[in-house]
Amino acid sequence: MDTALTRFRPRTRHGALRAIVAAGAAGALIASLAACGTDGETNTDTGAGSAQTTLTIGQRQPVTNMDPHTTNPPSYAFPAYATPIFLAPDGTLVADLATDWGYTDDQNTVFEFTLRDGVVFSDGDELTADGVVDSLERFLSLENNSNLASAGPVEAIAAVDDDTVRITYTEPFPNAAVSLTQDWNFGFIISPTGLADPSILATETHGAGQYVLDASQTVTDSVYTFTKNENYWNPEAQKFETVVLKPIPDDAAQLAALQSGEIDYANNVSSLNVQSAKDSGFTYSSSAGIVWFLMLQERDSAPLQDVRVREAISLAIDRESIVSAIFSGLGQAQSSIVSAGQTGSYQSTVDAQDIARAKELLADAGYADGFTISALDTDALDANSAFASALAAQLAEIGITLELNVVSGSFDTFLGSLFGRENDTTAFPLQNIDLYYQYMLNLGPGALANVAGTTDDTITAAIQAAAVSSEADRDAAYTEMAKAYDEAFWNIPVALSSTNHLYVSTMKNFAESSVQSTPNGFGPDADLSWEISG
Repeated sequence: MDTALTRFRPRTRHGALRAIVAAGAAGALIASLAACGTDGETNTDTGAGSAQTTLTIGQRQPVTNMDPHTTNPPSYAFPAYATPIFLAPDGTLVADLATDWGYTDDQNTVFEFTLRDGVVFSDGDELTADGVVDSLERFLSLENNSNLASAGPVEAIAAVDDDTVRITYTEPFPNAAVSLTQDWNFGFIISPTGLADPSILATETHGAGQYVLDASQTVTDSVYTFTKNENYWNPEAQKFETVVLKPIPDDAAQLAALQSGEIDYANNVSSLNVQSAKDSGFTYSSSAGIVWFLMLQERDSAPLQDVRVREAISLAIDRESIVSAIFSGLGQAQSSIVSAGQTGSYQSTVDAQDIARAKELLADAGYADGFTISALDTDALDANSAFASALAAQLAEIGITLELNVVSGSFDTFLGSLFGRENDTTAFPLQNIDLYYQYMLNLGPGALANVAGTTDDTITAAIQAAAVSSEADRDAAYTEMAKAYDEAFWNIPVALSSTNHLYVSTMKNFAESSVQSTPNGFGPDADLSWEISG
């Protein structure tokens, strides 16, 4: 790559580069207004065969707050806030508020993007480079912002001219474009009016997205109603007059809401409800979910210090049976840190169970009679310790006793035990995000999956090479990083559980995705926006 500005100029998702990221750091886990029944009928006066004018979404998780820079899950910001770049379901990066972007150097430390002309926020403010800089800097300035790491090692943000924004990083950061997509709160651009008084963001939306929050028809923790943003730059992509988000955390209530026609789409559906909903005529789709691991954190001392022991543990696991029994078959076996379809995935990364080889490795390492290690688990994520118990039963086949220490209730108590290094291993899921983000957020020294602070020269070199890789070389660089992690057996991937989605059969433009867990039905192109036909 030369030092001239290397631009990516997409017009549509077709032929665009693969996205670097798999999913957003926090997946979508809110009295319905008009909604169709399972037969696709609508109670609006649009006539036979016309498009439905209200979309009602059943969210699995209540929203923490409506400020787009800190909201969790970020899907509550999708209707009202646009980002410079849109991540499509197939992994391509699509122009949204920005029309082109790229690094200006060959070390991935200076990134620029050019803004779309004529964009107006829902409150009437104009989109400018100075305003975008103010929004991005506000995100970085927030205290206790759990999403901060997703922005990367930002050193400075500046407006180069009226339409161009430059982000400078303190070290190579290959995920600049992805950090500005809807899966990472950093990219949600807030208008100058919203930034002037951030307290109003709790009850008002000040974005450049397709819709605007209607406070008069919104009840906190019950229903969030959005109406069409008349200032939106691409009216052809606005398929509904009204969008309603309803938090329905209870599995049975979510299924009932679908079957009664109260909602058109259910987000993050329990695997137990999938078949019932399909039998009722709803369409099923899956997207990238979470990867379940046995994290071997105490790998700086025996017995886990020996790579042969760690590999034996991996070979002892029957991944296919766990997917079938624990995740109702809605997922896939996985023994690589990187999932199929992601940047860096490589051929046949699923290890078959091999008890004989596992026992041979243990004997070579001096543990022919096995040993006992402890495993931390939390019933907040692993209901009834089903996943951890399955691992314990399978490891027993090679003579390893896995003693489960299950934490109930407070997740802070679980984290205290994890970071206090009170156990040898931990049964835990991690978001299915791209490998570089996994390193930044979870795998680096002192992070969630590396509380021992372990380092390795081969892994470090692979990370450094990936950080400065060009788009042309990125897949190969990420593959080398994945292989370095996999061959170290620091953490044992077991299964990728699907994020399940169910929606009315008349829904259009809903696509499965192996690279993101939270679908966004409000894309900048007409074919990236959901629609329900009558």
